[in-house]
Amino acid sequence: MGRNASWLVLIGISLAACGSSEQMPDGNCVAADADVAPDDPEAPDVPGYEEECAPDACPPEGSCRTSEDCDQTKSFYCVPPGSPNACGICFDGADECMDDDDCATTDLACVRLDEPCLCRPYWACVPGCTSAEECGDGQACDGHHCVAAPCAEDADCPALFQCSEGKVCARRPCTTDEGCPGGFCVESSCHDTLGNCEQPAA
Repeated sequence: MGRNASWLVLIGISLAACGSSEQMPDGNCVAADADVAPDDPEAPDVPGYEEECAPDACPPEGSCRTSEDCDQTKSFYCVPPGSPNACGICFDGADECMDDDDCATTDLACVRLDEPCLCRPYWACVPGCTSAEECGDGQACDGHHCVAAPCAEDADCPALFQCSEGKVCARRPCTTDEGCPGGFCVESSCHDTLGNCEQPAA
């Protein structure tokens, strides 16, 4: 295989493994071929060939920052950490309540369920929270309901969150990992881990 042909093959492998060229540092992240040493005449004459793709440039297989990192030819898309997977077929749910008073016991809360598999959101009586530890990041437990935690400034919120205009904690918006110190930019929001490539559930 000639020098130029090797270069084209390796660029193709790099793009497939690392996603779009936008995710490569300086556009030159080229995964080295274990069979071709950097000083070999067959090695591609491109900057960065001898470097492995940096972890923040090339998500591990099955991980993602956007759906462009996933195999879209097989309908995979990027699911942010903690988010439910989408469904191919939806189902209807009947409202069970209008407020907490409609629930049988005081430990149940009337909650709006808006999961991907539902054709439309509906209200149901479910066990309510008793402390913030039972809620997600950046949330507080208020009257058996998990709600966005109140704040006065960014320092009142967890890492990778900010205090929104409504004075509640919200995930920090981002365009790159640089906007998420210690974390990752996944589908335009900061998270502490990468997302996962998933197919919609049947």
